[in-house]
Amino acid sequence: MKSKVLKLIFVFLLCSKAIFAQWETVYFPVAGLPQSFPCINSVEFRDFNNGFGAGHLGYLSNFHGCILKTSNNGTSWDTTYSTAMPFGFNDISYTSLATIIAVGQNINTGNLDSGLIVKSTDSGNSWTTLSTIGLTCLSFPSTNIGYVGGINGSILKTIDGGNNWNVLNTGTNSYVRSIFFINDTIGFVCGNDTLLKTTDGGLNWISQPLIIGTGFSLSKIFFPTDSVGYCNTFACGNDLTIFKTTDQGNTWISQYVNQAYCTLSMFFTDNSTGYTVGQFDVSKTTDGGISWNHQTATPPAMANFFDDIMDVFFLNSDTGFIVGNNQFYRTTIAGGATVSVNDISNPDKSTISVYPNPATDQITIELPNSETGKIELSIVNLMGQMIYKQETFDNSKIIDISQFAEGIYLIQAKTEDKKTYNKKIIIAR
Repeated sequence: MKSKVLKLIFVFLLCSKAIFAQWETVYFPVAGLPQSFPCINSVEFRDFNNGFGAGHLGYLSNFHGCILKTSNNGTSWDTTYSTAMPFGFNDISYTSLATIIAVGQNINTGNLDSGLIVKSTDSGNSWTTLSTIGLTCLSFPSTNIGYVGGINGSILKTIDGGNNWNVLNTGTNSYVRSIFFINDTIGFVCGNDTLLKTTDGGLNWISQPLIIGTGFSLSKIFFPTDSVGYCNTFACGNDLTIFKTTDQGNTWISQYVNQAYCTLSMFFTDNSTGYTVGQFDVSKTTDGGISWNHQTATPPAMANFFDDIMDVFFLNSDTGFIVGNNQFYRTTIAGGATVSVNDISNPDKSTISVYPNPATDQITIELPNSETGKIELSIVNLMGQMIYKQETFDNSKIIDISQFAEGIYLIQAKTEDKKTYNKKIIIAR
């Protein structure tokens, strides 16, 4: 026992400057790259384990639309729906616990006017199909009311959960790339030189005062709250602009992101914390888009456009997923932020007490008596995986660790006023 502890302490010291992984890479199990690799354009999770990805399988002109399903947090995926050539899916979303809707289009050049809406009401076990125009995006503010967008400014609306759809007149022929409804009646669409808003469920659309110049394309719009929203341009480097509104789209301000690669999607977990993803890159802001930090995930050993990251989705502030060409990334700690195992630079982080250390079967975590609100406790292994999470109002907490493997772990406590306490421990038996 003593020699084992000494060995772990030696490893502990070697890792004292190690960084807990930001994003864990999980590859889709598809053989024959690149001819049959999946390009996943959209991802959404219902809970920590269950989620769907939508896109296409194939390479160049040999495309087959596919919907993939996971029930183990993305560790493995099964094809739950596939189309004949040459269709591909662009967006997918849960509309209730068991109902999923995906939209797509014919991805052969020149045939974008044909597409699909598919729906499952049994968690992806079976699907119904509706042929329609080429579609790129969807938004369901409630179970029965939803909107989809596509080519030539087309918007379709359903009021019966996707069984029937009516065409709305937007007054534009621009390609619709993203759609987001705050509630059943107030929503936004964006695309090529276009940002529109409706306040009456799509009957009328008003062009938004967004000056971006000609030739720009808006690729994604997202509202974390009713009043605060973000919209980004499909551009690269110094030309990349994030637009922000704090008054439900009445006015917009521009915020520049000096990013080396094009952005394709974004997601915000609250008013201030958000992510952009694109070619090779993941960037995060915690100040409402004023500044951005790169969180580049490690791409597979492929080149050029094969490394595009297409979409990002977060369940909460910690747990997120990103997808792209033959790749799936996930983070279960701090929203992909870098966490050092010896991060005690903030005095708030150095006053947590964890004992015994080394430990065998249980540990006691004690925080300062000044912390009186809700506390979120978590345990993270050296792979950056969160293996324990619980909320408590107690400053002292006993945790059973008998089921955890021997090794080095990070204990993390987050308070309601956003303080974070970190402590390293060793489990040895």
